[in-house]
Amino acid sequence: GYPILYCGQGLNENNGTYGEFNYHIFNLLDQTEMYALYGRDNLAFREWGAWDSSGLLNAQTDTMIECAENGMVYLTKLNTQYNEAAGTLSITPQITRYRYHTSYSDELGIENSPAAYKNFLYFCDNGGTFQCLDLNTLTPKWIFNTGDDTDCTTTIEETEGGAVLYTANEIDKRASVTKQGADCVIRKLDALTGALLWEYK
Repeated sequence: GYPILYCGQGLNENNGTYGEFNYHIFNLLDQTEMYALYGRDNLAFREWGAWDSSGLLNAQTDTMIECAENGMVYLTKLNTQYNEAAGTLSITPQITRYRYHTSYSDELGIENSPAAYKNFLYFCDNGGTFQCLDLNTLTPKWIFNTGDDTDCTTTIEETEGGAVLYTANEIDKRASVTKQGADCVIRKLDALTGALLWEYK
């Protein structure tokens, strides 16, 4: 393990002072910031730059995956150099971005934390697009319309028959349109096909 802290930033206001949204990477040896991912990415389709989700780290590839409320997924090769005896630590990030849009929603912000199974990444956005992204090709394998925002992290269960996913949406966008209540729905999906296995309202 490396003495590194990864920390998202959900708001850009502190006691009346406004700044930029960043996903921070801190060196725990000297408490300095080594790098910051900028949230107001010019390549993003959405301007809101918050970082509510927790990133995933792959120790074997020295890669971090993070989803942002600007609607982008960031795959960052960290190129970490750590010499424990000398007390030196550095990173040289190389960033690959994934962006998308759907035909049924412009609400692309990703607040839930991504989950991964083999080479597949699972996440859902404010507009209800639950997505399986193939990390080898950076193309969506399938999408599922949950109907509303999802903040919870996807839970993955590996079974003898394959992997399944558990997810649940909230009442957010539907309530702002209808000004009425709506059902939250817990769902179980096939991880490889996106097929709905059951749902509970």
